Formats: sequence, structure tokens, C-alpha cells
Amino acid sequence: MTKRNLRDAQAEVSQLEMELQRKDKLLRGLQERKRRMDAKVQLVPYNKLMPFIKSIPVGSMYSVYETLCEGLDEEYKVHGCYRNLAELLIKLAEFYLSGCSGHTLVWFEEEYKFYVSLGGDGAPFGKHDTACAWLVGFLNIGRRILSSNENFLLFGANCSENCIPVQRYIKMLVSDVQHLEQQTFKCTYITSESQTCTVDIKFHISEFPNDLKMVAFLCGELTNSATYFCSFANVSSKDATEISGQFGKEKDKKWHPWNYSERKVLSDPKIHIDPLHLKNNACALAHRLLLQEVLLIFQLPSAIKSFLQVPSTSSFHKYIDAMRTKCNVRRLANKIIRWFNENRDSKFDYRYTGKDSRCFLQNFMFLIAAMEPFLKDKTKALFTFHVLAYLCLTLRDCVSVFSRIDVTDSQLDDLEKNCRTYFVLHYLYFDHHPTACTLGNIVSEHARDMKVKYGKRLGLNSMEGRESKHISISRYSKNTYFKARWEQIFQHEYVSLVWLGEKGYNFEKPASECCSRYMYIPKRATEDSKFCNCGCEKQVQSASC
Repeated sequence: MTKRNLRDAQAEVSQLEMELQRKDKLLRGLQERKRRMDAKVQLVPYNKLMPFIKSIPVGSMYSVYETLCEGLDEEYKVHGCYRNLAELLIKLAEFYLSGCSGHTLVWFEEEYKFYVSLGGDGAPFGKHDTACAWLVGFLNIGRRILSSNENFLLFGANCSENCIPVQRYIKMLVSDVQHLEQQTFKCTYITSESQTCTVDIKFHISEFPNDLKMVAFLCGELTNSATYFCSFANVSSKDATEISGQFGKEKDKKWHPWNYSERKVLSDPKIHIDPLHLKNNACALAHRLLLQEVLLIFQLPSAIKSFLQVPSTSSFHKYIDAMRTKCNVRRLANKIIRWFNENRDSKFDYRYTGKDSRCFLQNFMFLIAAMEPFLKDKTKALFTFHVLAYLCLTLRDCVSVFSRIDVTDSQLDDLEKNCRTYFVLHYLYFDHHPTACTLGNIVSEHARDMKVKYGKRLGLNSMEGRESKHISISRYSKNTYFKARWEQIFQHEYVSLVWLGEKGYNFEKPASECCSRYMYIPKRATEDSKFCNCGCEKQVQSASC
């Protein structure tokens, strides 16, 4: 066979293959069309869909404007909704017991006793749109409490988290909680085998996951910038610098938990530190110290007024490049550039997100490495960067443990040592800071207390799922009328998460314990021999970089 004949044959084969692919695609399209016709799939017009959705019973809802704003001037009245706590919890218990959620329930002390997580925070509806939401969830579902779909709206209003209607709601909530925990309720549910069961259930409000600002508000305290800055211990800004001091319930400890039984407030020893906000605050603090040293090395010339004028070979430019290309924190890098261009005389401030913290802890050594060429031997700057590297490494080891739900006792011992190391490092080489004091003295004790109560760790009290829920709430609010939006949000949430779940939809598989989004130690540090434990490259034969 000649070369021409061979080419012709190959071309013919290629055409036949293309024709077969076209016919196969056409056949699949016809089969899909037939399947849809058999299933009688039809699009429902909006004017028919909405009346049906509104006809779905979502339970009792009460107006914030009508019940919590009495006697207030019109400018202080707010619009919103809230549910009856007992009614909502009974409905959720029925939902979980029926198996519709797909989750296995864990009973901590006695069967059919639900441990409730209850907390409130500001809901981000936009830069100039203030909102507040309170959520409930069951700790009995384990790590799934970190999912936004397992935290349910109890209260929502167009107001700040400490306004008068919210204060009135919290006062009412205290009474509801006290009554709830003293009662036993009948719960009837249908199992997956279509059997009807009736059981006695109890509820225990066991955790209040809130950020430090809300915790201080619930405790009836001043903000966490006051002399007694910690809502968890009687530590003040005057004695917080005692390195030998320790926190605990024992008499020989320097600091002890506040005695909330003597104070008529919502909170009591049920409140534990929230790992999410503490982690974010600690990462923001570490980065602020790092940025401060970078700017000292840069020695900004007075002629430079914009980042565009910064030489690409300078330390500051290299630092920003490392943030963008290696650390995956572009949003933070852009914020620094904006601050540098517009308001560099003020203190840099940035609210870290969970993603920012994770990326920073995994890649902070890239920032240190970017500065090494600009550091001279035997200088204070070099020593400071070494201290910062060790501080961030210790912080990473702390966060990787206290953010988990399941941790061994040996890891708890390591957590206590690392927390103390972090606290001492921060105080000796930088200064006292409430975040460093809280992480160094409170975290390990709270982690042990959670272990005793639930057999779980501090990650069970994380606000991660609640912060994700706020994003979902923001999506629910799109295209809603401002004054009536919370009614639609409550309805949207119930239909999406409960009603559809009861019909067999929206089944969500549990996340893996080793899911990468929960990891703070980079894989390269544990799996690649070319990288050191800190995350920097090293010689394969060397133990460290």
C-alpha cells in the first residue's frame, strides 16, 4: 500500500469515527428527551409556584416590629421575625430522628436528649445594610454542625446585634431556655421503614458559639477592650503579662472562670471560646507584626506616594508578590495596596476570613523567605523575623489542633505546650495583646472541658457553619422587599432544608474528617521530603531547612 493510499484510508477511518460520535450524541439526546417525556417533567410558572410554596406550613412566626418594639420611637423600630424556641427544636428533632437528614445522632448522656447550640451574630447583607440573626443547631450530629445547612434560623431582623429589640428578645429567650430545659416533650416521627414512633425527648442548651463581642454583650460586660478584656476568666490587662500565671478551676491557678451564677445573664460556664474568630484574630495579629517589620526594612522614601511607584526589586514589592502568587491571599494583598495608597499613616486593619487564615498558616514561610535576601547577618531585623517565623509556626500547630473535633489526649498535651509557648513568645518579643493572652491561657483548658462534657474537642463549638449560614441568608435575601424579607428568608430556609429533606431531596453526604479545607499544616510539609515542617524547601538529606 502506498503512502497516499494509507493517508486516504486513515482519513476515511477518521471520518467514520466522527460520524459514529455524531450519531452516538444524537442517540443520547433522543434517549434523554424520551426520559424527560416519560417523567412528564414540566416547568412550573412563577405565578403558580409561589402560591404553592407559601401554602407550605413553616410553623409559627412572630413579628419583631409588633412584639419587641413597643414604646420605641419609630426610628428605633425594626422589622424581622422569630420562631418559638420549643416549637422549632421539636420540629428539628422530628426531622433528625426520622433519618431524613442522613446523619447518625450521638447521645452524650442519655438517649433522646438533644444538646443545642444557640448563638447570634451580625448577618452581612451589605456595606450599608445592618442585620442580626440567631441560629440553633444540634451538637448530636457531630462535625456536621459545621455545615451551614445544619444551623437553623431562630431570629432575624434588620438591626444591629445589640439594639433594644434584640436585648428584649434575649431577655425573652432566657425565660424560654429555663422553661425548655425543665420539660419533657413528646415527639412523633416516621422512620425510613414508614413506621410511626413516639418518644420522649429533652433539650439542653449546651453551647453558645459567639464571637468575643457578642459574648461580652451576653455577659453584661463592657467590650473586650476594657480592663477586664476576657469574658472567660478574671484576667485583667494589668496582670495578664504574668508569664507564670495559669487559668483553671483549681485554687492554685492565677486566673479562674467568672462565677456567672451570681450574675443574672444568659451566659454561664456553657460558653467556650469560638475557635474560628480566635484563629482569625490571631492570624491577623501575626500578619500585622510581619507587615510592620517589612515596612521597617523597606524604609519608604518620601517621594513614593503610590504602590505603582514602589520598585519591583524592593522588599515591600516582593512581599506583596509573594502574597499574591504563593500564599493565595490576593484580597489581603489588594487591601494592603489600597491602605498604602490612601491611608498609610493610620494603623492597618483587616478582618481575616477563615480562608485567609488557612492560606496564611499554610504559606507564611513564603513571606519570610521573600524577605531573607534583604536581611543582614547579626542584625535585629534578622532576629525579629526568626522570632516571627517561630511564632507563626507555633500558632499553626495550635490552630491545627484546637480547630478539630476529634483529637487524642497526647495532642491535647501538645496543644497546652504550644499555647504557652505562643503566649510567652508574643509577650517577650512584642507586647501584651488580649488575643495572645486568650489563646495562650484559655484555649487548652476549654478544649479539655469540651472533652469531658462531650468526648469531643473545641472544634464542635466553632462558628464556621454559622458564618457560612450568614452567606446563605444573604443569598436568600436577594430580590426581597426590605420590610418583609425575613418572612421570605425563614420560608426559603425551611422549604430548602427541612421540607425538601423530608421529601428525600437535598441529601448531603458528611464531609471527610481529612477534608483539605480543615487542614492548616500544608501537605508538602508532611508528604514531600523536599520540604521542611515549616513549609520551606530543604535538602532531601537534611532534617530541616
